[in-house]
Amino acid sequence: MINLQGDKILMPKILGDGEEALAITGIYGASYKLALVMYIFTQGFRFAFEPFFFNYAKHSDSKKIYQDVLLYFTGFGLMIFLGVMYFLDVLKYFLGSEYFSGLTILPWVLMANLFQGIYYSLSLWYKLTDKTIYGAYMAIIGCVITIGGNVIFLPKIGFMASAYSVFTCFLVMTILSFILGRHFYKINYDIPKIIFYFAICLLFYIVGGYIKFDNNLVTCLARLPLFVLFVYIFIKKEMSFLLTKDFMYKLIHKK
Repeated sequence: MINLQGDKILMPKILGDGEEALAITGIYGASYKLALVMYIFTQGFRFAFEPFFFNYAKHSDSKKIYQDVLLYFTGFGLMIFLGVMYFLDVLKYFLGSEYFSGLTILPWVLMANLFQGIYYSLSLWYKLTDKTIYGAYMAIIGCVITIGGNVIFLPKIGFMASAYSVFTCFLVMTILSFILGRHFYKINYDIPKIIFYFAICLLFYIVGGYIKFDNNLVTCLARLPLFVLFVYIFIKKEMSFLLTKDFMYKLIHKK
């Protein structure tokens, strides 16, 4: 909870109670709300995945299933990231113009929440091997990064310090969990594929940033083909059965 909410708690305490400090906290908190869709996605995944992997652990193909789950979760999480960032020029009006200056935190907190979900997926190793103390170690390391990043950098660079801290926190926890998991409960996650989709997503995100028109709605519509292309690439390569005629026929005619 410190890693998830610590930045919002620490910000007013570190910056003080002045009007400027409260304004910075308000802008950060309001802009963070646009990442709510990723947060809901990761929390929903967590609550569904934990009972699933405990129940499925004794199956012979359990590790293959866990491998696929991480790949699918990452793919759909990257779709959410691109979707929010591509349509931000319209979504931002749910906040109000006084909060637009805080939108620079959005890619960082979206990715932070995505890595939080990846960490949940990777963390099954210490639960299945009864080594939950390692979960505590990683959470404490995350707390040190969260608190230290905010205490040191908030007075210097403002709310971006909180965004960088929460992203770094979950990135480091994810990397640690992956490394330790390979030692205690090795699962051959398809890391090259996951890196590939991250690279494609980053490329599309950068390209989309250069697509700008005076009309925000036109900008979003112009980016839409890139978003559809990313979705198509992932589904075509990993879930091609969704594109078959038989599947579509059964889906449409299902009673």
